[in-house]
Amino acid sequence: MKQIILALIVITNLCLASTWERISIGGEDLLVLNEAYDLYDSKGVSARFYHEDEKEDLHHLLTLVLEDKTGGCLGKSIQKGTFKIKENKLILYHLWDRSPSQKDAPFGASIEVYEMKKGVLKRLFNKIYIESHILKKDDKSGMKYLFTQPQTPAQEEKLKTYKKEIEKQYKGEFVPKEPLLSQVQKALQPKKHSVWKEYYK
Repeated sequence: MKQIILALIVITNLCLASTWERISIGGEDLLVLNEAYDLYDSKGVSARFYHEDEKEDLHHLLTLVLEDKTGGCLGKSIQKGTFKIKENKLILYHLWDRSPSQKDAPFGASIEVYEMKKGVLKRLFNKIYIESHILKKDDKSGMKYLFTQPQTPAQEEKLKTYKKEIEKQYKGEFVPKEPLLSQVQKALQPKKHSVWKEYYK
């Protein structure tokens, strides 16, 4: 417990602002530490989820980036995120974007769903769609076949390889761009209803 408190003090000193909130998932309480940070070339806000046991010790479960801009004047990568609760499920929404001058940052979205049980968050699935960089005419990766239909077995294999690389990097299942992107964008809009229905029941 002392180590956790010390770590939180250090984090708080590094961050611009920190606030705590208590949430309930399936009848179990979690503490969420919202932190604003401005470190090196990154500036944003994150949410750290903790479970408090019977001894009042805090156990870190996961961290969600709520907003982040990384990079300099030549271009920035952008992340946005939010979460919703449905019964004993914690739903995380992620959006990746980039400034017009940033060519190598990812663009895409994901929906992660966790189940809360006895103080443990178990991930049920993670649906992802990622364009790893801006498409170029001379692009040799399989990403370009997200935009044009593969015409040969070799091209189909390149697309499969690209998707597998993204799945490994982001630890999820690669899915079509829509409806995933639209659902994440709706979730990020304030005062919108849950997008749990339809594709992700």
